[in-house]
Amino acid sequence: MAPRKPDGSPWTTSDSVRMHAWFRAEAQRQLRQRDHDLYGIPLDGRVNQPVRRGTTTEWVVNPEWSKNRHSGKDREALEEKLWTEFCSEPRDPDAELAKIGLAHQDDPLPPGAFAMQSALAPIVEQNRVLIEQNAQLLELLKATRSNGKGPAIERADDGPLPVSLRKRQSALTQPIDAEATT
Repeated sequence: MAPRKPDGSPWTTSDSVRMHAWFRAEAQRQLRQRDHDLYGIPLDGRVNQPVRRGTTTEWVVNPEWSKNRHSGKDREALEEKLWTEFCSEPRDPDAELAKIGLAHQDDPLPPGAFAMQSALAPIVEQNRVLIEQNAQLLELLKATRSNGKGPAIERADDGPLPVSLRKRQSALTQPIDAEATT
């Protein structure tokens, strides 16, 4: 869910992310205040306390505080509730950000970046096709190595292979050649 401006357009990504971070902190603050009011847990949310033992001070967990402190699920639920209420109606980003002491911030990508993305789309598609082809070749190679009965790989004679590739090719073709001669 994303906030919308009064004209119906979405907020900029950076403004939306910053506002959502504020709601996350607000949910945490509200739950810590609740824990403090109901159970006496310090506002910083720590559930350990100092205990003097002789001349030393040790920090131990207060089991009463620990069992009554809010959980991460509580915070996530409250954060989602606050964010959903906020996004339920159109709001002016400048006014809303000003309420929490922030100013409008443009997205880090300049407007021309979106045009660049569309210009790069053919290259991205070409890379996707190459990745798929490499995955198919890898599967073929794995099948050949696993049982030694995979299809023979034909290649044009472009000269000698590097030593590491010659070893791989000879290891792949030996089981196939061995079966062909028997």
